[in-house]
Amino acid sequence: MRGITAHSLAAFVLLSPVFIGSTGATETAGKRNLVPISVSANKVSYNQKQQLAVYTGQVRITQGTIRFQADRARTRGSNGPRPQRILAWGAPLTVSDKSGEKSVHIEASEADYNTDSSMLVLTGRVRINYDGDVFESERLFYHPPSGRLWSSEQGNAGKSTPVTAIIKRKSAPGNTP
Repeated sequence: MRGITAHSLAAFVLLSPVFIGSTGATETAGKRNLVPISVSANKVSYNQKQQLAVYTGQVRITQGTIRFQADRARTRGSNGPRPQRILAWGAPLTVSDKSGEKSVHIEASEADYNTDSSMLVLTGRVRINYDGDVFESERLFYHPPSGRLWSSEQGNAGKSTPVTAIIKRKSAPGNTP
């Protein structure tokens, strides 16, 4: 794999078949995978034969309303003009999604994003602020188009991963607490 500096990154992103997407696409729940993915970083290494790109230093990834900020990321595979998977790491990694009326802010050690299914698997000290409600665990799943958030009974290495939830009190429209 060959290193590319930040100065040549813009040309790489524009010319790489992995990152060229359809233009003018608008994001909806069923069409997020049609929205182009943009990536910026201090450095990138790319292997076209393996369809693998590794980004390091101030990595920013955007697809529609979802945004990743990480120390390091890897894109792998190709489904037409975009990668099939994005793996990102940080200390912490942050992900935000401001689609519709709800706002989601995520902190974790690692994120595995499947661009075909729009499924996000988060691991390592995961904290999700979902429109004011907070969920914490070692492993959580988030599906941005549906806004669905869940945990699994089994985490890494088959260990149980308890979830802590803080649900804010919501008042009914027109009522004040």
